[in-house]
Amino acid sequence: MHALLHNVQQHPQEAEYRAFKSAQPKIHKEVLCVTGAKELLHLAGWNTRVRDFKEEWAFDEKFRPGTAAWSRLDLVVQCLDEHARNLEETAERIKSMQEREAQAEKSRKALAMSQAEEDRERVRRRVERERIAREAKAKSELAQREAGPTQSPSVSTVQRQSPERGSAQPAEEEATDAEDDYMEVPGHFSELSGGQRLGGKDGA
Repeated sequence: MHALLHNVQQHPQEAEYRAFKSAQPKIHKEVLCVTGAKELLHLAGWNTRVRDFKEEWAFDEKFRPGTAAWSRLDLVVQCLDEHARNLEETAERIKSMQEREAQAEKSRKALAMSQAEEDRERVRRRVERERIAREAKAKSELAQREAGPTQSPSVSTVQRQSPERGSAQPAEEEATDAEDDYMEVPGHFSELSGGQRLGGKDGA
């Protein structure tokens, strides 16, 4: 409809733009079938007429720039222009919003994939650590089995390994004790070789 009215406004002297047939498929579908379109055409100065047994819409030849009918046409075209701009702005906003939503959805999917990949990598590293630990434990157990059981040396074994030191120590201690006993009372007793004892004043 905007194109039909705009053509008349831009070409006021061209008769071909002042009429169109109602039966034209595109006009019938895109203009006349739209709710309120016929009322708007009447408001803009258009009326129906029959030519060659066919209905058509016409903008009268006597409507010229400067007339009241032309002013109404200008007003309707201006309203349609504003409505078209609003539609374009709305469509642009919708498109921009859809693009932002698509970008946000893309970012969410990328983040989810990244987190999933990080989770898989953590699981892989944990499984690898557990595998290494199991292998190390198995090797350690195998090495212990191959080495056989180990025993610490007993006390009797240690005594058998040093018999001289173990037997000599008590004899030396006894001799030292005996000497201490005889030397406690000086002038009374003295030990001679051979085991004889001599008295001090009572001897001979």
